[in-house]
Amino acid sequence: MRTVPHASTSAPRCADGERRRPDTVRTMTWALWLAVPIGATALAALWAWWRGYRVRRAGRPLGTEAAVRAHSQYLEALTIPARSAGRPERADPPDTLIG
Repeated sequence: MRTVPHASTSAPRCADGERRRPDTVRTMTWALWLAVPIGATALAALWAWWRGYRVRRAGRPLGTEAAVRAHSQYLEALTIPARSAGRPERADPPDTLIG
């Protein structure tokens, strides 16, 4: 007559040196650190492409003359003072604050 092994209520133990779950997170942290900046760069590139795609799709191609004109307008906008005409001037000139 065969005997049936006693049914144990505890789970079987692993052999010495083995673990129940592999340590994959600890060994793959370098990949996570690398994936975050790569993902952010890819997302930014996709966003920049999409903005350019929408402009091209709208039928506003920017030729050489239009690009030069847009750049001239940009440079003219940079020369406008930051303060509006109605705003009072500062009491202390900026040069006296240093030193």
